[in-house]
Formats: sequence, structure tokens, C-alpha cells
Amino acid sequence: MKVEIIQNGRVLNQYCHEGQNYLEVPSTGNYEIRLTNNSNSRRLVVLSVDGQNAITGELAGYEGPGYVLSPWQVSVISGWRRSDSEVATFQFKDESESYSAKTGKGTRNTGVIGVAVFDEKINLLHIPVVPYVQHHYHWYQSPITIGEYWNGHINDILLSSSGTSVCMDSNTVYTSVNTSVDDGAGETFQTLCSASMPETKSTSKSRSSASLKGKPTRSSTKKSAETPSLGTGYGERASMHTTMTEFERAGETPSLVFALRYGMREKLLEWGVPLSKPQSAPEAFPASQPSVPAPPDWRG
Repeated sequence: MKVEIIQNGRVLNQYCHEGQNYLEVPSTGNYEIRLTNNSNSRRLVVLSVDGQNAITGELAGYEGPGYVLSPWQVSVISGWRRSDSEVATFQFKDESESYSAKTGKGTRNTGVIGVAVFDEKINLLHIPVVPYVQHHYHWYQSPITIGEYWNGHINDILLSSSGTSVCMDSNTVYTSVNTSVDDGAGETFQTLCSASMPETKSTSKSRSSASLKGKPTRSSTKKSAETPSLGTGYGERASMHTTMTEFERAGETPSLVFALRYGMREKLLEWGVPLSKPQSAPEAFPASQPSVPAPPDWRG
């Protein structure tokens, strides 16, 4: 699963430092989360923003609802889910103005975006066992008379008709298939929402629970007076249509958990994240310059 944060059509820079993922963001503005299912099977993505489920607004856990992506599907999540056709856009704001702070959940988990990915359970088809019996009569090179052949064939028929499972002049071949398939007893199908353009959300539940917040570094525990910490606000209305679908998780724990901490450039430097220096703009055709340069005293 590929996770990208987009603002005004531009993918924001991500950095990996000491096993954690960081995102450099501006101080304000709307943003979107682009999910790419780079597998050949459906997947469920439980999306967490500032420690809250992006569909319900409650504290995020693995068992919460999420979005179902078809194989190779690219889905853009524009905001907090309000209905099957509407969201409130994600907005970078000061953590005191975040949706988490305004709903009474505090600012402890602000500044992190997380995804928990679940694979779909595969139910194998039930194949009945059908034994196949094939008789192969042995023909020897030595000539035999018609009477000898019929005498042996009659003996074979008499043995078979007497209830004895022995065939003296034939080979018996049995082919069978193991049909002991786990049909998921004790588990129920979970009702989810599948996006028609193309993202989908779910209302399924399982028993395990965990937080998607990344582990803080030593430098992140000290709040800086100069650089404010950011959170995600509850923005304006936007259209985003979804439909219901069914999805059965392969397990209670996700196959992939990805946490992305975000902040302004100064905040990332305070956290000790080594940021790359901006480079000069590249040239598409560096060799296509004027072939005859002008002399130094040329004035045109």
C-alpha cells in the first residue's frame, strides 16, 4: 500500500529517520490522502488522522471501519467522512484549532497520519471427492486362446460380483482432493463501504485494538516555543461518494501499519530529521545551448 499526501496537486516530501516516517507540510491549507493498492487483491485500509478514525471521528483502532480498495486501485481521501456523499476537508492548522482539540480529545495524538492495512480472507471452493476407477487389462506378448481369455474374464466377474474388492487382472486408481477447508466458523462477514469513485469505507469490527500513533523521539517530547505544532482541522464541505460492500478480514491484526508524523520544516529540524537542501531547477535540454557564443564586448 502506497500512501501519499497531496496539496494543490503536489505530493509533499516524506523523510525516513531512525525507523520513523516524517512529512514536511506548510502551516495552513487543505490536503488529501492518496492511497494506492499495489496488489492483485482487495484490501481494507483503516485510516487514522491525529489518532482519530477518519470515518467515525472516534479514537482510531485496528477494529474500526475503513476503506476497501480494489486491486491496483488509486483512491483519494479528501476529508472527514460526514455521509455517503460528503466529507469535511482535511486542513493543516495549529493543534489548538484541530478537530481533535475542538471535540474534546486533546492534542496528545495530533500531528500523525496512520493507515492499517488488512488483507481479504480467501474462501476456497468446496470440491467433492469423486473416486475414479479405471481398469487396465494386461495383454501379454505370449499368444493365448480365446477360451483362456474368457475363462480369466469370467473369474474376474465372479470375484467382483461376490462383494470382494479385489480385481485380479486390473489396476485400480483412486484420485481424491482434500476438502478440509476452513469455512471461517465463528467469524461473520463485516459490512463495509466501497467507494464508487473509487474509494470505499467499512463498518466492520474485529476484537483486537491498537493505536496508529508513531513512537515519539526524544526531541519530539519537548515542545518548541518558536515552531507551533500542527494538527488537522475540520474544513469545508466536499463531495466524495461511497457505496456499501462486504469484506472479510484475513486476520484480526493488520498485515501493514504505516505511521507518518507531519510538521513544518522547522519542527522537523527540531526533531532531528535531516532534510535535503533545495536544489536548483533541472534543465530538460542542457546541451541545447547557442552553438556560437557572443564575444564579451558584444552589446547586441
